[in-house]
Amino acid sequence: MIQKTTDERTRAPRYAPPLRYARSASYSGSALLGADGKSTRVHPSAVCAKATRAILLALVLATCQRQSAVVDRNGDGKVQVLCVGDSNTDPRWGQPKWCELIRARHPEWSVADQGQMYARARGDCILCGSALLGSGIAKTSPDVVLIALGTNDIASTHDSPEAVVDALLTLRAQASAAGVEAFIATVPPVYGDSPEREHVNQQINAANALLARELPANRLIDFHSGMEPDDFEADGVHIKPSGQEKRAAAADRALSGQ
Repeated sequence: MIQKTTDERTRAPRYAPPLRYARSASYSGSALLGADGKSTRVHPSAVCAKATRAILLALVLATCQRQSAVVDRNGDGKVQVLCVGDSNTDPRWGQPKWCELIRARHPEWSVADQGQMYARARGDCILCGSALLGSGIAKTSPDVVLIALGTNDIASTHDSPEAVVDALLTLRAQASAAGVEAFIATVPPVYGDSPEREHVNQQINAANALLARELPANRLIDFHSGMEPDDFEADGVHIKPSGQEKRAAAADRALSGQ
């Protein structure tokens, strides 16, 4: 069928031959014929090769995005992981904590535990996040730091969710300034019979929602989801081995890019 076009200068109609597909006896691909009769041949193998390259590139990019964040960033020849947290991280208190479980899961890493009972994210004290983080970085030269604080800030000193999240983000910036990749854990729920429990959990939920908005998803460790009353001691705050296993699994997933 003839295709009708318009000459924009004269507005007079003129006609141009259409594009046609042809096949050559010696060529198995398609040849695109233009108005001048010349053809541009595209072999099916060339199309397949280009598609294959695009698929491989997508797979490589997806693999890179999922790869472990635990690498030797400072070039000292070892992979060093630092954990900073409160009594639910402190290895000196009770059963093995999540950080120790990560060490057991990954003997190829060097894992240091900077957990301290009563530690909190905010403030300027030896048990405050900034001091614990600074001390841990100075002692271990970590490649990655995992920060699990906030319970004492909300449940004990009654800091606002905004203040707690601001403190955690400041700790992340402190680590970044030292060349350390930082992961932040969400604040776990609390249970028990305290009359403040409901209000504390509301504040914890608000803080975790803020963290989810402020942090990249691949740098946030979920220490809240899946935690049940049976994962806690009678006080509803300190975590039993079952809960520590869940925390270790959550941290492992985050570190491996899952």
